Amino acid sequence: MFKQRRLAVVIFALMLPVAIAITLAVQARGTAQTDPLHDLAHAPRPADVAVAAREAARAVMAKKAELKAACWTPLLAKQAEPTQSQHMLRATFDPEGHEVSRTVDDVPGRSRADVAECLRALPLELEINARDKPTTVAVTLAFP
Repeated sequence: MFKQRRLAVVIFALMLPVAIAITLAVQARGTAQTDPLHDLAHAPRPADVAVAAREAARAVMAKKAELKAACWTPLLAKQAEPTQSQHMLRATFDPEGHEVSRTVDDVPGRSRADVAECLRALPLELEINARDKPTTVAVTLAFP
C-alpha cells in the first residue's frame, strides 16, 4: 500500500509541471483571435454576402465588354481553340466598396490559361455599394 501511494505521488509530481506548462501555453495564445463569439459577431451575414455577390456580378457584367476586348478577343485571334473559356473571379471589397484583391480561378476543362493570366493582370477597378466590413464574393465569368 505504501509503495502504491508513493508511486501515485511521484507520478503526480512529474505530471503537475507538464499540466501547468500546457495550461500556460494555451493561455498565452490568447482568446481574441480564436473566440467563436468574436468571429460570429464580426462575420458577414448571409444576406449581406448575397447582396454583395449580386452587386459584384453586375459590376463584372458591366465590364464584360471591356474585359472581352482586353483579354478574350486578342487571345482568340492568336489561338482559335478552345472557343470558350469560363473563370471564377473571387474579389474582396473594402468597407467602402472598392475592390482590393482578386483571384481568377480556372474551371477545370472549361478555362483557357492565357485568358485567366490576362484577367489577373488587369487593374483592380470593380466597385460595389459600401459595407460596414470587408466582403469577399465569387462571380463566374464566361467568354465569348
